[in-house]
Amino acid sequence: MATYSKSVHSFRDVHLAFEKAGIEGRLFLDFETPQAATTWGGRANAYRVLLRKQNEAAGREFACEFDHLMVRRKSGSTRIIIEPRGFNFVATTESGEKVDFDKSTLTASVQTPFDKTKAEKEADDFLSEYEAEMKK
Repeated sequence: MATYSKSVHSFRDVHLAFEKAGIEGRLFLDFETPQAATTWGGRANAYRVLLRKQNEAAGREFACEFDHLMVRRKSGSTRIIIEPRGFNFVATTESGEKVDFDKSTLTASVQTPFDKTKAEKEADDFLSEYEAEMKK
């Protein structure tokens, strides 16, 4: 069984691929060998597990921001496809405009475990104000 890094910093390539797939709707990754594709696919899933654990530790929802994406590869293939799980409904706005979730699942970078929660930011602000007051 493969083991992967416990640092989110070692998965930057995976993070960027997930973000791009979330924005574009589908992304194809081509590798030189089937083994390289298998390794990357394992790292992609390990990254999602790591994000879930870090979100839970940070007091956030116990989920991964990329759980809506599938990472697929046919056995022996060098190509990985990342795409949204899809939706079995048609969504429209009040004005009748169709909303295509599959092609716009993300519109900006997702919050990562590096980002502080609102409570952490408030605590930092409080400490900064307190330290400034003590210096007076």
